Amino acid sequence: MASADDYVDWAIEMLVQGFNSFNLRVLAGLTRGSSLFEVADYFLRSIKELNIVEPDRDRAIRGYASEIAQQIVDDQLPAHVAVNMLYRICIATDYDADLMRWYELDEALDSLKYGNYPYAFPEATLDNFDALVKREAASFILEVQTLFAE
Repeated sequence: MASADDYVDWAIEMLVQGFNSFNLRVLAGLTRGSSLFEVADYFLRSIKELNIVEPDRDRAIRGYASEIAQQIVDDQLPAHVAVNMLYRICIATDYDADLMRWYELDEALDSLKYGNYPYAFPEATLDNFDALVKREAASFILEVQTLFAE
């Protein structure tokens, strides 16, 4: 779940990108640590003023997961960090089938760290883990793009 600070940061970034509305300016001006209820209210007002359509939950989750996967491909996030982030998204979605690879990769890494066999990804080793994750990330991104194109 987003924190109040995340909403304020979003509003500031939107202003930097050239978006402008009364409620967006109010949201951007709130202090860090403001009430989540207050900032969420200004967020909803802001997106309404800016005519931003909220994506449905599944699309938003896949879009966010795809962004994390892109950071893996672009070497902006270490594989083990990104895999753990995506693992937590998988759990939060009640183990959505499209996200299970991240759960399995996280489990595989844990198994490898403790000297055990990684059943879900038997080809995984500590030496090839980053490359394996990058390959899975690229594949995941293509699947999400295909899904969004439909």
